[in-house]
Amino acid sequence: MEIEAIAPIDRAEAAQCLGRVQDPAGIATPASMAAAGQPMRVTTESGALVFVATKRAEALWIEAAQGQGAQDFTALGLELAQRTAQNTGCDSVSFQTARRGLVKKAEQHGFQVVGWILKKEV
Repeated sequence: MEIEAIAPIDRAEAAQCLGRVQDPAGIATPASMAAAGQPMRVTTESGALVFVATKRAEALWIEAAQGQGAQDFTALGLELAQRTAQNTGCDSVSFQTARRGLVKKAEQHGFQVVGWILKKEV
């Protein structure tokens, strides 16, 4: 998949594009995820990827990402995150997900599960 353009977008537009992203903890909203970092739109011939990233210490943290189109944007997004990390002086890329399929895809690209999130309703 060839990238046609990468450009920052405003937080309101990013929040609208991230409308289907679900926070596993049920705390973050699309608007709060969009406000947590720099929203970007990556345009390809088959659609777009909107992602929000921020630098936390030496890691690039992906706050949220959502592909828009018929194609799977996982590989493109993970590769772009790695390049962004290298270009901003980060030594790693991290993100949280409750999607088992995304974990498997990320592992195929060299990512490792490094922790667990535990929750108890009270």
